[in-house]
Amino acid sequence: MSSTLLAIKERFGRLNNDWLSETTTADGGAAGATLICTNFKNYDDDYFNQYWCEITSGTYDGNERKVLTFVASTGVFTPYTAFGGQILSGVTFRLHRYQSSDFAYHINRGKDMCYPTIPNPIRDTTLIGQNFLPNSHFEHWASSNYPDYYRVSVVTAAKETTTIRGGSRSAKVTRVASDGYMYISEAEFPALLDLEDSSLTVYCWAKASSASQSRLQVVTVTQGGTTTTTNGTYHTGGGKFELLSVTATIPDSLANIQIQFSANTTAGDVYYDDGYLLTDTAFEYLKPLNCDVIRNIYSVGEDVLGIGSRSVLNDWEIRGDKIVFFSLPPEGERLLVEGTGRFTDLSADTDTIALNEEIEAVALGACVSLYNSLIPIGPDAADYQGKATYFRGLFQIALGKYKVPTPVIEIRKQF
Repeated sequence: MSSTLLAIKERFGRLNNDWLSETTTADGGAAGATLICTNFKNYDDDYFNQYWCEITSGTYDGNERKVLTFVASTGVFTPYTAFGGQILSGVTFRLHRYQSSDFAYHINRGKDMCYPTIPNPIRDTTLIGQNFLPNSHFEHWASSNYPDYYRVSVVTAAKETTTIRGGSRSAKVTRVASDGYMYISEAEFPALLDLEDSSLTVYCWAKASSASQSRLQVVTVTQGGTTTTTNGTYHTGGGKFELLSVTATIPDSLANIQIQFSANTTAGDVYYDDGYLLTDTAFEYLKPLNCDVIRNIYSVGEDVLGIGSRSVLNDWEIRGDKIVFFSLPPEGERLLVEGTGRFTDLSADTDTIALNEEIEAVALGACVSLYNSLIPIGPDAADYQGKATYFRGLFQIALGKYKVPTPVIEIRKQF
């Protein structure tokens, strides 16, 4: 079961008596000057002053403005700054004391407070046994401009989360005016120089809409300055993923090497995912994305060379952000990594998190975060401190439902 950010927002708001959802009863002022809802006649004039009014449907869905004045008899809300345009009758909206973006911020902090008691279970199959290329599933992006260990020349690269082939991300490489490529070189990954005096084949899945738009290339430069470019075959086009490859002979006295993922001929996007270069020297692998604790690693039947059998791999350890094997994992087989990590942050109301009843703990943690942030502000600090303490107690009770009890070991003295 999963829950949306909106569902957690509602629970968070109701815990704070801060969730009012209504529908406009008449067209508001021109150019978004006012919003009209006559369903608040039991409230005093100016009751909602300084509240936030968030539009949740219609043309201006997502607009959020702070209320300047409220007239109960007419139901007219006047914001400090006009909405994006006229708010018509029949449009839904919400009223909050705190801005909607603050809701998301504190919910994400509440989510983090639940870790590691409520972790995100990880089952990852992005790693391939004896794959020499780091991050070749393009899951890790410290920069928004290229995946970790990779760079771009002429083209642009962006993290893609929809057009993928396994994992959760691919690299979208975009040609604008001239041919170019995304690449990995010895500058970003010095171990590539260890490939000198060998023959190798690089594979990567690619999706392109036009023929001759995508291919793999290997470019080498020797210490003496001799440059050699080896080209793989082009993608046939048609908008489907195809497995591309390039086989190259790497010279000795290697000075520079680039493995290139091209975007040629036609302006547009090429998607690269799930690349690999199999060698008998690949002992180190990046930990899967968002995986903090690794419990088990298996080699599994789905592989890139043929059919393998599932088996437990025990001879490994964690060193920083890497899994280091003491003996080579099976060549070409998928590695199933089981572990736990933090849930990723939520931003859009439709974003989901794989939690159900546990969202109560998340919402209570969000309340603790909210009131802790308000303690230093103004004369109500003592009140905020009290509320933070109150919700912290409820949070600990809610979180306690998911704690694994510590085993009790009874030691008996032998007579």
